[in-house]
Amino acid sequence: MVKPFYVKKVLLMGGESTGKSTLTINLANRFATNYIDEAGRDISERSGTDLMMLSADFTEILLQHKLNEIKAIENSNKVLFVDTDALVTQFYMNFLNDPEIEKNKALSDAIDAINTYDLVLFLEPDVPFVQDGDRSEVIRDDRLKYSNQIKELILSHGKQVVSIKGSYQERYMAAVREVEKLLK
Repeated sequence: MVKPFYVKKVLLMGGESTGKSTLTINLANRFATNYIDEAGRDISERSGTDLMMLSADFTEILLQHKLNEIKAIENSNKVLFVDTDALVTQFYMNFLNDPEIEKNKALSDAIDAINTYDLVLFLEPDVPFVQDGDRSEVIRDDRLKYSNQIKELILSHGKQVVSIKGSYQERYMAAVREVEKLLK
């Protein structure tokens, strides 16, 4: 363990069904450290579906995810892997027709402003879409378009990303190489 200040943070981002969650877990196992899973998944399941989510659900997602990150970094081994962030959550808020959502966009921007990541891996939508029962059919039907919108949002907030493509094995190996470079 190292002091939280010295822990490197690696963020995995991308659209639905690009392998973020699995890759996050696999990288944490490979580097014997912690990871933060996507807070939105549990909260969405509690709502029944993304279509039933309210603005208050997104507030909880944003705050819970940041709190989980703060707690996990305290016990991480040199690196912490983070599945998704406030900007990806902001992208999905755009599908919600709720006037209160503007408050959450402001919250998302504020959280993004204090988030710092040493490496951002963007998972491209070039693996098969896997329906887990909670994924959007709208997004599935035009994955590249929505993936590019997420990437544009990320880049508009000044983030540098490393694009991760290929089979699941190729993605894993590319991500491991990037993390090893970071830790040298």
